[in-house]
Amino acid sequence: MTKFDQKLMTMDIGSPELTGARLLLFGSCVPIQSRHHLERLAEGRVPLHVCLQEEHMDRIGFKLSLLIAYRHPQEIAVLSNDGSPHCLQLHLLVHRARFATGADIQLRFFVIEEGELVEVSAETVNTGRHLSHIEQLRVGERDRVERARQEDFTRLLRYVAAVSEVTGLDQALALLEPQIVEKRERWLAEHAEEVAAGTGDPLERAFDLVYRRCFGLNERDCEVVERTPTRLVTRWTNYCPVLEACRASGLDTTTVCRALYHRSVEVLLRAIDPRLRFDRDYDRLRPHSPCCEETFLLGDRLPPSTPTK
Repeated sequence: MTKFDQKLMTMDIGSPELTGARLLLFGSCVPIQSRHHLERLAEGRVPLHVCLQEEHMDRIGFKLSLLIAYRHPQEIAVLSNDGSPHCLQLHLLVHRARFATGADIQLRFFVIEEGELVEVSAETVNTGRHLSHIEQLRVGERDRVERARQEDFTRLLRYVAAVSEVTGLDQALALLEPQIVEKRERWLAEHAEEVAAGTGDPLERAFDLVYRRCFGLNERDCEVVERTPTRLVTRWTNYCPVLEACRASGLDTTTVCRALYHRSVEVLLRAIDPRLRFDRDYDRLRPHSPCCEETFLLGDRLPPSTPTK
């Protein structure tokens, strides 16, 4: 029996080594996947493992409460793989056991994410019990990011408007477009394996990689109005920082989106499948229309698209 073989549920509560001890509770799968992190955290602690797939959380919670009440450990650390719904319960149980017993003990929580050891706060663990709180945090962060993006786009387009007084608007936008294309090319380079490894319907792959992965859009803001083996037409009502920046800077989305954000989408599609082309209906573009309509086309003999409409 090694030092990592002792189970929490078979450990005698009366064991003297638990009294006033620093404990490490860890998921039973951790030694297999991340033993080096376990070795590090086990130094100076009594390691006990538990599997929430084998034991009901009520039994574990009862044992933890007894252990805290009778053995008075000075510290309990928890280690698990992040993302596991079973291991998440171990963190929650330790946090709630301290609350239930009113014990004055230190708690520390660790998770392993993609091989990295990350310590999380007790407040984060407690928040994990409340999905409504997590949603509020997520929405608040999304709003903060959207406001920041809008401010960045607004500053950029106001600069374009100022430059256009000297060069003309078309020339000012033409100077900026290569940077937009370069940004998309960087994304393709960073996700090269993902882009190259895909199989299946090219239009579905393009929708996933361009809209979901690259642009971070949500399907709830999308209406698919036409779907054939060679054509995918979508209408979008998502929050758009370019739309808001155009409003703030006094520029028209038709001009800005045609000049800056057409060829960059074409670059993405061609990298996914050379047969793919992009079209955007510039007569159906917000704020002149309730939505923005875009089309992905698939065909062996299609010429490169140009934003003429």
